[in-house]
Amino acid sequence: MSKRILVVDDEEELLEIIEFELHELGYKVATVESGDQALDLISKDHFDFVLSDVRMRGLSGIDLVKKTNELEF
Repeated sequence: MSKRILVVDDEEELLEIIEFELHELGYKVATVESGDQALDLISKDHFDFVLSDVRMRGLSGIDLVKKTNELEF
């Protein structure tokens, strides 16, 4: 079973590159362009790993980690 990775970055080109490379390594990858989108997706779905940019408009990567830790699964 492939591991699921969520990639969060506000730069679309970088998201595409990371997604392609992780797919090539055999991972299932979801991408979103904001911390808010990531938090919404994390609350609804399971990911084995989240790779996030630290500095983004809106919810930062650090704030995403804090809010994710507050979620009840």
